[in-house]
Order: sequence, then C-alpha cells, then structure tokens
Amino acid sequence: MTTLQGGATGPLLRGPTPDDVNFGLQVVTRETVVESASQERTTDRDAIVDIHTSATVLREADVIIRNASSANVFSLLAWYVQDEGILTIDADGRCSWVANGTTGVTAHTKWLSLATRVSVERVEGVAATSFVDWEEGSAAKWSADQLRAAVAGLNPDVAKPLLTDLILNTAGTWNPQNWLLRAGVRMDCMSLNRPNGTLVAPDLVITAEHYDRNNFLFRSLVTGDYYYRPSLGKVGIGPPNSQDWFDTDVVVHRIEPIPAAAIKPCLVAPDDIEDYFPSIGSYWLPGFGGDQEKKGLVGLLQSLGGIAWWAIPTDPELKAFYEQAIGGDSGGKRALWPLPGDDRPVVTNLLTYGGPGGGPELGDLSGLLDDAATELESNYGFSYADYGAHFENYA
Repeated sequence: MTTLQGGATGPLLRGPTPDDVNFGLQVVTRETVVESASQERTTDRDAIVDIHTSATVLREADVIIRNASSANVFSLLAWYVQDEGILTIDADGRCSWVANGTTGVTAHTKWLSLATRVSVERVEGVAATSFVDWEEGSAAKWSADQLRAAVAGLNPDVAKPLLTDLILNTAGTWNPQNWLLRAGVRMDCMSLNRPNGTLVAPDLVITAEHYDRNNFLFRSLVTGDYYYRPSLGKVGIGPPNSQDWFDTDVVVHRIEPIPAAAIKPCLVAPDDIEDYFPSIGSYWLPGFGGDQEKKGLVGLLQSLGGIAWWAIPTDPELKAFYEQAIGGDSGGKRALWPLPGDDRPVVTNLLTYGGPGGGPELGDLSGLLDDAATELESNYGFSYADYGAHFENYA
C-alpha cells in the first residue's frame, strides 16, 4: 500500500460487521484506508480519529467457521477460492482484494465442505473516518491497553484454558499460563460446572434463565478449596413487559454464602456505564469472557444500552483468542477489564444469544437486579463498578 503526501493508512472506525451467514460460514467485513489526499486528526468524545478526504478504501473480509460445536467435524483442512482473480485467502480465512467483485469461498473440513460468497472492492475518492486510539485517561484506553498487553506474545493454545485438568461438574486446577490469571485478573467468580454461573456477591449468582441449573461449583484461587453451593431461591428478571425473550433471560440465585476471603465476586456494570464508554457503537472495544470449556476468550464490545453485543476481532493477535459461542456456553459472562487497583472483572452481560455473544446490559437492569437481591434476602447485594473514581464522565 502506498501513502500519498499528507495521507494516512489505517483501519476504518467501523469494526467487523456480520455480513453474511451461509452453511456455517460467517463473512465479517473489514475496511482499510489505503491512502487519502488529506486528513485531519480530531477527538470524538473518548476516541481519537482521522477524518480523510478523497480517500482510497479497501473493503475486504474475514471468513469464520460458525457454530463449530464439534472440532472433530469442523476441523479445517483447506480453503478454496473459486476465482483468485478477485481475492486470495490465507490459512486464517483472511480475504485480500485482487480486483472488485464477488466469488465463492469454500472451507473444506474433516467431514463437510462449507460454502459462501465473498465480495471485495477498492473504492477511490470517498470520505472516510479511521480509528486511531482511545483518548488518554479514558476508561476505554485503560481497558484496551491492559487487555492487549495481557495477550501480547502468548501462545493461545496454552494461554486460553483457565484450567489444566477440567472435569466439568467435578473439578479443575487453575492454569498458571492463562493470560487473564497471568495478568492478575480474578476469575474464581466463574462457576466450574455447566450452569456457567457468575458469583456477583458472596451469596448471589447470575446466569442465563434458559440454561438454568440449581447448583454451582467454585474453586478458590487462594486456598484451592472447592465450594459447591445449591440454590436457596431464585428470581428471573428482565425489563417490564418485554417482548424479546433474551431481554428477560437473566436469573439471580441466592446461595449459601462463600467466604469473601476465599473467592472474590465479580463487579457488575453500573447504570451509568455508557457515560464512561460513550463511543461504543462507533468504535469497538476489546473485552473478555468465558465458555463451557472454561477458557479465557477475547471479543469486541460493539454496543451498550439495552443489549450488549459482542463482535469477532479482526486484529490477528486478538482473533487468536476468540472462539465462536456454541450450545452450552449460555450464561457465561462477558466483561471489561478490572478497574485500576482492582482485580475483579466488570460484567457487562451474560451470554444469552449465540455468535460472538450478546445479552441484556446489566447496567440497564441494575434496579431489577437490586430488587431481586432484596426479594431473595441477600445479605450483601450487588457491587457495581465505580468508574467515576478513576475516569472522566463524558455525559
């Protein structure tokens, strides 16, 4: 790629958008500014961006194998491109422009061939905005920089597993090579058995109601002790009169308390979280979560407010720590990096919808969460992240 005098090269502000789903493949669009006649750098709330005039933009794509619930079935053997005069594809499914057009792409797996159509183009003379970085001192800058530093240079096969000898519903030993644990993030608030519950107070667990169970198994990072806690009662919550099933797909359980010195509950996103991350929706932020196999995985938070949606990273280092959500992952948390001086994840939502992950934003449900804690006679209640103690409020 060449850069003209006064021009710039960089990714467009829009993150990857699910563009097409066909036969188990998902096409995720990717746009890049190749060159521009001029640019102006400015700040958009908490985001630093470049405004380009008369820009040349490449619109390319990544192809993702969706819902790979069986690695044995969907293990990739090779990619095939119908017309390499339009695009090429690398081993990771990253498509690169050769000429404007649309062609077929096939993933040959161990047992199946999965096919889709991919479009690429190069356009010239357009206005474009490219994301540069988050503003220094913002909550987004802190969260993004800490996460990127935590995965940098690590082998995902070694660093993703949170446990070294996972036996679901029974036991598991913490993996000292896990990228989150290495960075000092406490993940013992995660239930080790199939309910995928998250401890948010010594006596409160939240999970997805459609995949609800009545018992939760935790293991302390401090003592190594196991704590098996059956539910003493539960309350399903959601926006009043909601017609959307996954809007209401959250349940709060009260359990026999776990000693706070043994396991640290997670923090919950506050009701004003959007004031501290005002650009989520235009520019996407890396965060993390877990799955039924108890791995630490990366995703991009693409929206807050109502439903928190997560997207597939296209940055190669972050993408290596991403995995598609599959059946059984429901109820797993999606979270942002701990606050400065803290080690507790800030849970934005539970996984109640497939793909990269989505579910009702817990900050929007804070009143209902508190009501549920009161109804269940919790002795602790929910603890919400205090972003105002550390970062600028952009409201």
